[in-house]
Amino acid sequence: MSAKGKNRSPTSMEKCSKCNKAGNPADKKLSITCDCCKDLLCGDCHGLSPTEIRVFELKTVARVVTFLCADCRSTMTQLPSILKKLNDLTDEVQQLRLRQNMMATEAAVHELTERKYRAQNIIVYDIPESTSENIQEKKKHDSEEVAKLIRGVCNIDCSKAKMFRLGAPKSADAPLVP
Repeated sequence: MSAKGKNRSPTSMEKCSKCNKAGNPADKKLSITCDCCKDLLCGDCHGLSPTEIRVFELKTVARVVTFLCADCRSTMTQLPSILKKLNDLTDEVQQLRLRQNMMATEAAVHELTERKYRAQNIIVYDIPESTSENIQEKKKHDSEEVAKLIRGVCNIDCSKAKMFRLGAPKSADAPLVP
């Protein structure tokens, strides 16, 4: 519906929306209103015969013939392509939502897997760092210290455990993760 057809004053209702010519009572019978936008068109502008106008102005419930002005007909021809674009966009939005849900699910599964893996970690604090400059000797020192501690407390063999220090070297005895 056009904006000009919505809020029309009573005086403008008597003017043709195309040529803006004021209608006279004799010409009123030849004027017709668009069934979509409610714009009034005079006999000179719509190009219909008086018989055609009478068909359009039947006020019965079973009336299936509608009169559309040129602007509304133009809009109606564009409607199928607009509806197709709307359907395409709706499908695309649904696919994006599904993809987003799958990504959120994958992230949650990954987080649960990581938590399960980290649940097996032990962080040991206050193990003095080796003063050696050789990295292999530092790792061997850390492994021996942790193995001594775990064997003494839990009597568990941790010879196959992976160990690494958290934090920067010499940062107040960085904790060990066996």
